[in-house]
Amino acid sequence: MIEPDPVTVVQVEDRDNAWQGVATVDSGADTSDSKFQYGLQLASGDIAALLLFAAIGRANHDEGGLLSLALLGTAFPFISGWFLTAPLTDAFGDDARSKEVGTAAGAAAKAWIVAVPVSLLIRSVFKGELPPQPFVIVSMVATGVLLIGWRSAAAALLPSTTQTTGGADRKGGPLEFLKLLSGLITRW
Repeated sequence: MIEPDPVTVVQVEDRDNAWQGVATVDSGADTSDSKFQYGLQLASGDIAALLLFAAIGRANHDEGGLLSLALLGTAFPFISGWFLTAPLTDAFGDDARSKEVGTAAGAAAKAWIVAVPVSLLIRSVFKGELPPQPFVIVSMVATGVLLIGWRSAAAALLPSTTQTTGGADRKGGPLEFLKLLSGLITRW
């Protein structure tokens, strides 16, 4: 008597298995692509908020050049401080991507309270002097309002990273087309 080969049935939806190819399953769960896209949206908004802070500061001091390299130079310490501390504060983690405004605001506040002092330190190194106390206070308050406000608005208004299609048909975007194309090329 010949015994049949043991066959193991594995569900495609099982995220622990790596499937190569074009076909994917829309399980309704967060995907790395959607998390990455939402993270890019958050990062873009963070940069915009810090550029706005720098632009307002330059305008208040009649330094002009709102569309110049000088604006980028003013914002650079704050943008670099924000992104340098982001891995330590989980500024783009699950809480930061939460659709609950309080959770997203809390994650932004945690990132902000660490990032802005680091940013002021970076600015001090470039300027060769410590910033005056009023500048420190204004920087803390203004960046807090802009960053935490932006992250709260993002949680309330941006589409969720969780797909709610529940397996139904949906339209793909340009990134999904590129993923499809790279899957086809990989097979050749």
